[in-house]
Amino acid sequence: MLKSRLKWITFLICGIVFYCLLIWLFISIFLTLTITQSLLTIGGILVLWIIIWLIISNTIESNTFLISPFLIFTKRKWIWHNKLGYFLIFIRENKLEVNQVNWFSITEKFTLDNSDNLKNTISQLKDRLDDSYKNYLSYMNHINEEKEKLKSFENWDGLLIDEDERRDMRIENILKKK
Repeated sequence: MLKSRLKWITFLICGIVFYCLLIWLFISIFLTLTITQSLLTIGGILVLWIIIWLIISNTIESNTFLISPFLIFTKRKWIWHNKLGYFLIFIRENKLEVNQVNWFSITEKFTLDNSDNLKNTISQLKDRLDDSYKNYLSYMNHINEEKEKLKSFENWDGLLIDEDERRDMRIENILKKK
């Protein structure tokens, strides 16, 4: 739980810092009197933004910290799956958004309707997360199979001959040594 909360706090702080930098940019532009000072200020802030963008550039399919200050005010609940860990649920009027919290982003896993009673909704959540876990296991099995294929190819000696020819080559090498 601590790691999930730290990820959430990091996500929120990055968004707040980003918006503070944005406000600082506009204030500094208006307060600077010379063109060179305003250009240096804009350049410094752009470098900071580029660094931040490079950090989060791999989170294209998820909500980045740009929306984090707005998520502070939404109703939310932490849930725990025994195999996948903690998830954050945003509670809307008629739907529940199940999200996985990362350090600089929040990835939406799925959305459920919030029209049933609590017991049915919890059952649906558990079923969907169990399905996600099954998909995760099959994906990991596929990755392991691909690694084994690659490992067997790396261990191959590179000879394009069959086993009989290899045996004949070994016999010839043994006879040549005598």
